[in-house]
Amino acid sequence: MNAIRNVRFAAVLFASFGALAILTACSFSASTAHISDLKIGTAEDVSTPASTFGKMDTIYAIAHVANAPFKTQLTWHLIAENVVGQAPNTTIVQFDRSFDLNSDADARMRYSAPTAGWPAGTYKLDAVLTEDGNKRDEKTAEFTIQ
Repeated sequence: MNAIRNVRFAAVLFASFGALAILTACSFSASTAHISDLKIGTAEDVSTPASTFGKMDTIYAIAHVANAPFKTQLTWHLIAENVVGQAPNTTIVQFDRSFDLNSDADARMRYSAPTAGWPAGTYKLDAVLTEDGNKRDEKTAEFTIQ
């Protein structure tokens, strides 16, 4: 009877260590990192969000990243959805920016108007949150230049 009990105990112990080894070897994240808020406006603190801007306005954006237990990256993309002189839905790559974040934080972006001003049309600003190369969240703010 004791021999059977010892064999069962050894089998359970072996299976437990095997399962632990498999879980340890697997790369997974239970992170709930996300963008809790994204707003744009004409003031640096974006105290009054806006969706319509003039051709010479500076556009400020703030994305709040929450539940980020370790290193994440926030990438900004400015996209010309329907803009004079641009193909529809063109990413304006010279305005792409990425920021490394080590915890919950506000990521701020400032877009100054080009010398001739922003071309009229509709735009969107995408904020994409990644963790270890995996996309965790994305928020979009759409706006118009008059």
